[in-house]
Amino acid sequence: MKEINVRNVKKYLLDQALQQEDIDHISGCIKRKQLVKYCETREYFFYKSLSRLEEASTYVSLDYHLTMMNELYDNKKFDEVKKELFKKLLHQKINLSVFKVLNECNQMPPLVLIEYLHESGKCDSLMAARYALYVDEPYEATQYLKQLSYCDDDIVLRLLCGFSKTYYLDLMAYYKLKNTKVLQLRRA
Repeated sequence: MKEINVRNVKKYLLDQALQQEDIDHISGCIKRKQLVKYCETREYFFYKSLSRLEEASTYVSLDYHLTMMNELYDNKKFDEVKKELFKKLLHQKINLSVFKVLNECNQMPPLVLIEYLHESGKCDSLMAARYALYVDEPYEATQYLKQLSYCDDDIVLRLLCGFSKTYYLDLMAYYKLKNTKVLQLRRA
């Protein structure tokens, strides 16, 4: 998951500042709360951010603008924009970049989103595990990986092991037991 610091938010706003007064005020802010309050008094920051969001040409750029806007704005108009974007993206092929943007739209908790994507067939168990690891949920990732007969994706297995050796070892023991039973059934 992303951790956004005040310096990143300030840089985002300074790139949009139109007047020296705005630049001076934003530069002097120490806390995120101060930046949010200032943006509430300067509505053009919201509309400038909105136009940048609409101009985004890549999922990375879209994710960046949504992340920054989520840090700064909490209003009905922005909620509607996120809701519409969420609906449009659900019709796309879902990969990690699209998942990140869907997650930033905040229409549902990340695990609910992953479950929805998995149940609706928009992602398989391996991708669901990747998404779960992205949102720091190694237990959920393990549960999705257990739906596979075996996982040969080294990156996912290393990430899981990095999060929790216990979950990794549990998964390997599960695969060993599962594959032993399959082998015994084939011999019978």
